[in-house]
Order: sequence, then C-alpha cells, then structure tokens
Amino acid sequence: MKHFYLKNLLVSLLLTINAMAYAYDCEINGIYYYLNTSLKTATVTRQSYSVYYFGDVIIPESFTYSGITYRVTSINHGTFENCTGLTSITIPGSVTSIESGAFLGCTRLTSITIPGSVTSIGSFAFEGCTGLTSITIPSSVTRIEAETFMDCSNLTSITIPSSVTRIGGRAFEGCTGLTNITIPSSITNIGGNPFSNCSGLTSISVDKDNPTYDSRNGCNAIIETKSNTLIAGCQNTSIPNNVTCIEDGAFHGCTGLTSITIPSSVTYIGDGAFKDCTCLTNITIPNSVTYIHNETFYGCTGLTSITIPSSVTTIGKDAFWGCTGLASITIPSSVTYIYNYAFKDCSSLTSISVDKDNPTYDSRNGCNAIIETKSNKLIRGCQNTSIPNSVTSIGWYAFRGCTGLTSITIPSGVTTIGDDAFEGCTGLTSITIPSSVTTIGDDAFANCTGLTSITIPNGVTTIRSGAFEGCTGLTNITIPSSITNIGGNPFSNCSGLTSISVDKANPTYDSRNGCNAIIETESNTLIVGCQNTSIPNNVTTIRSGAFEGCTGLTNITIPSSITNIGGNPFSNCSGLTSISVDKDNPTYDSRNGCNAIIETKSNTLIAGCQNTSIPNNVTSIGDYAFLGCTDLTSITIPSSVTSVGNYAFLGCTDLTSITIPSSVTSVGNYAFEGCASLTSITIPSSVTSVGHYAFEGCASLTSITIPSS
Repeated sequence: MKHFYLKNLLVSLLLTINAMAYAYDCEINGIYYYLNTSLKTATVTRQSYSVYYFGDVIIPESFTYSGITYRVTSINHGTFENCTGLTSITIPGSVTSIESGAFLGCTRLTSITIPGSVTSIGSFAFEGCTGLTSITIPSSVTRIEAETFMDCSNLTSITIPSSVTRIGGRAFEGCTGLTNITIPSSITNIGGNPFSNCSGLTSISVDKDNPTYDSRNGCNAIIETKSNTLIAGCQNTSIPNNVTCIEDGAFHGCTGLTSITIPSSVTYIGDGAFKDCTCLTNITIPNSVTYIHNETFYGCTGLTSITIPSSVTTIGKDAFWGCTGLASITIPSSVTYIYNYAFKDCSSLTSISVDKDNPTYDSRNGCNAIIETKSNKLIRGCQNTSIPNSVTSIGWYAFRGCTGLTSITIPSGVTTIGDDAFEGCTGLTSITIPSSVTTIGDDAFANCTGLTSITIPNGVTTIRSGAFEGCTGLTNITIPSSITNIGGNPFSNCSGLTSISVDKANPTYDSRNGCNAIIETESNTLIVGCQNTSIPNNVTTIRSGAFEGCTGLTNITIPSSITNIGGNPFSNCSGLTSISVDKDNPTYDSRNGCNAIIETKSNTLIAGCQNTSIPNNVTSIGDYAFLGCTDLTSITIPSSVTSVGNYAFLGCTDLTSITIPSSVTSVGNYAFEGCASLTSITIPSSVTSVGHYAFEGCASLTSITIPSS
C-alpha cells in the first residue's frame, strides 16, 4: 500500500484511477518499463494510473534485466501525468522520444533538461507544469506539437532552436509568464492560437530570413507573409497597413492590450480574435470589414464603446458576449444578420439603436432594443428598453444578464417568451406577463433573484424546464387552469417558495388537499414541491428533483402510496433534518428511525439528511443520496455497504471525516466532490474502482491512502 501526501492538489485529476491501465514488463529501482526484446530497448512507463512517481526521479541510460542489457530510449505517454509530487527528473542521453502527456500536470517540477538525443516531444507533453520557469529545447527537435507547453504559467523564457520547422496549435497557450518570443528562420508552419492567453507577452519577433512569416516594421506580431495574415499578436502590437486578415484567436487573452488600430487594409477579423482582451477600452473597426465573426470581442469587459461600420453585414454568434462595460450600440443599415447571443450578458447596455434605413432590423419608437422587423421578434434589449406594442415574441437571451433592469412591461401582443430571455436579471423585482403569452421558455426567468412575485396569466399553456429556477425571492406561485405542459424542475432552487397552488379548473395538474405542490393529475406524480409541502396519500410518484434547493424544508413524510421516487428528489435541501416513510409503504422504508429513505427490496439508501444514521443492513448508498447536505458533519457507513453511488456526498461542505468500510468495492463518480472540510480519507483494500473526480474540490484534503487494489 502506497501513501501520498498532497498539497494544493487538484484532486479531480488525481483520482480518475479506473480510467486507464498501463502495461509494463519490469520494475527496476522503482521505475517501470516496457521492453522491446528484439531491439533491446526500454520505454519508461508507470505501474498504473493510480500509482504516482514522486520526489527526485533519475532515469538510467541502461539497465540489465534477466541477463539482457536494455537501453532506455523513450518515455511513454502519460508516464508522469499528474505526478504532483515529482520534484525533479533526470533524462539520460539515450532517450530519443518524450511521448504525449508524459509530464502533464507535474506542478512541482521547476526545471527540466531535455538531452540533445531527443528528436520528438509529443502533444501536451509538459501541459500544466506550472512550476517550470525555463526550458531549453535541444536542436535535435524539429517539431513542437500541439499544446506541448500549454498552461506552463510560470515559464518566463523559451528559446526555439533553428532546427524546429513547426509549432503546433495552442503550443504555448496560457504561458502567462512569457514576455517575449522569437520565431527562427526555420519555422514554416504554425498552428492555430499558438500564444493565446499569453497575457504577459510584450515582444514578438520573426527572424528576417524566415521565408514564411515576418514581423514587418517591428510590429510585435507574427504575420504570414504570402497572405498578409496576422496570426499572433501581443499587447504592444501595431498592425501594419498591408495586413488583410486577423486570424482566429490572434489576440486571445491579451489582457494588457488597451487599444489598437485596425488599418483599412483589413477585410477579415476571425473568430475570437480579441476574445478576453479585458483591458481593451476602445477599438475602431474599419469600413473594409464586412463580417464580425463569432466571439470576436467575447469577454472584452473593458470595452465601453464600439462603432460598427456601415460595411458590416453580419454580426456573429457571441460576438460581444460578456462586454459588461459596453454602454451603447448602434446597428448600421448594412447589417442583415445578427446571430443569437451576439450581445448576451452585456449588463451595462443602456442604449440600443438601429439605423432607420436598415431593411432587416429596427428599434421602432426609440425602444432601445433590436427588433427583427419581419417577425416582430425582439432579439436584444437593455435596461432602458420599452417593448413596443407591435412585438409578438421575445427572443432567446434577449435580456439575459441585464442586471440593471428593474421592471419591464410586456405588451399584450407578445405570445412567446424565449429561452433564457430574462435569465440573470437580478435587479428585476416584478414583471407582468400578459394573457396573450402561451409559452414561457426554458430558463426564461432563471436566477432573477430579485423577483418577489409573478402572475402567470390564464393564457399560458406551457412552462418549460427551469423557467423560474433560482428565483430565490419568489414566495408563492399559482398555476392557472390553462397550463397543460410543465417541463422539468421549473421552480428548482426557489428557496423562498412557501406556497404553491393550482387552479381547481386545471385539467392536467392539481394541488389536492392544499398540499402546496404541483401534482400531475392523471399519473399522481408530484412534480414540484416547496418547504411547506405535505405529500398527499394518493400520490404514487415523486419526480426527479421535485424539491431541489428547498433549503427551508425541514421535514418530509413519504406516504404509503409512493411506489416510485426519481433521482435526487431532495438535493440541496440543506435544512432537512427529518425524513420518515409510512410504515405501510411496500417499496420504501425509514427503518430504525434512520431519517432516510431506503428502497426496501435492494437495501439502497436513496435520500438522506443531516441527521441520517445509516442502518447496518443497507448495502448501497444511492446516487445523489446526500447531495448538498451542507450541515452534515460526520456519518458512519456500516460494514454492510458495498458501493457508494455517483454524487452521493457531493457538496457536503461541512463533512470533516468519513470512514469507508472494507466491505465497499466501488466509489462512484463525483462521490465526494466539493467536500471542502474533508481533511483525510482512507480507501480500503476492498475498493477496486474509484470514479472520475471522486474527490474534486476537496480543498482541505492533505492525505489520502490508495490501496494496491
């Protein structure tokens, strides 16, 4: 049994131990090898994905095994992946190949010497080696593959030798410590976004003898000479007048870029070209540009104004998503197509106008919105929008993220409120939905936390999934007689909800006996509950997530009529202290006053709370059983339990200790994710499988014991 002590660990990467196996032929001095007996060569590998190298590792040039001397020539893919305890590595001069992901995530590795014998370094070989400050690539290497040094955030310098002919896509992405880069004359091929998110980059130069690329006029950029395409820039770039194209992601993540002039020679600005340039405050798009592509200015939070020239015909998907500083926008007459989400989450927008000669869109009556003229659909609004009476539908994401919107009147001509239309409008305190509306879309009012009341009119027939999710200020809701279709979890995480009623004339749903719930009449299925719900005796099914996020729910009784309970019915009900099942229920029980719901036949605990005591005859803890029980501090799992399900204890933030008995053979995916107070865990030798990300986000975890099993 091996012991590992972890500091500042991304545990999600550590414990995916059942996903991958490694073959090895022998182990010499703690290093595992795969042998090629015909060539008498050896490849360094690992015992399994659950066993990690740590400390100082010295790879020998050769070794003798069973009377044969083997020469070490390569390091296998993923050999040292996520070996966060690895502090140094010595690679001998016999090694010619470092394969893909060989050192991925070795966060404590501060330096490495790659010998001159190495001719091949695989994709993402050093990705996420955040401790690396410098590295020398030997002149024997001819290619830097995709993502090789991605997210080596402390790498301050790198010398690319003149032997290298290709730099793969995203090769140095996220190397935020890099300040300068020189492209030698030998480079003839550079993949997409090689230096994206290199926020510290201030200087870029290309050797004057390079036949394919240049940095003309000392522009601090890489330009493809033949096509005049700028493929990578930095915060000090000056775009030359003869550049015609700015490539996809060229300035992605240049957080130090404050302003830039795009010359009139530029006709194309690619996808994500200025994405996440958070300090960019203004930019002028020349009249030569006809298309603002997808995500071009995504996340440019410092951008306060933008002028869209009259040459532009199309604004792409997410083009200005998250430009939270943008106060006004004018759409010229030339624009004939605006993709969905183009201005999503532009929370500071106060003024929107469309040129009066635009044939496709308008902002009629000075409404401060973009309206699709032919369909009368409002596709983007802002905090000062006044919806005209002629509008018939509110489009997807139309007001999403308008945090300054406090109130709005929806006119009587509107029939549809689209998906996410008002999502995240946290300042919205009240809204009146007219009787003309028939459909409220998915997540239409999700996370409108300031909304204290909503009246659903009698004309509405459909409330889609998550329509009012996270509206924590809502205290009561009435479902009119017209509603015939309610999607999944429309009121989940409405923690303030105390009263739910359904009009007695509704043919599809009811709230029988004043139960404070929505019940599907024909199937006797409870689909939505709240903190004051009392489950009627004739209900047979509780839908998955029916009480999700009811933090004020303190106790619940499951009547004898319930024969089917969907997954995670009480997830994130952090205030739940008491659970009981009627003794005459044939399917479920709460034996021995355990404060849990147990499926009788399978002995599976499917829902627990902070006061649960798991009975000795329970054999499995079901998926989501304790999800979001934030006040659960400790629990004893009896020796009868053989499996801990997926998400079983996810988000139990106050759980400080737990003992997994030797009867358990499997721990599910995300089983203990987010258990931030958990300081140690011992996995018994009976366990053969630990699921993906089982301990992700366990920030206080300082030690873990993993058995050889």
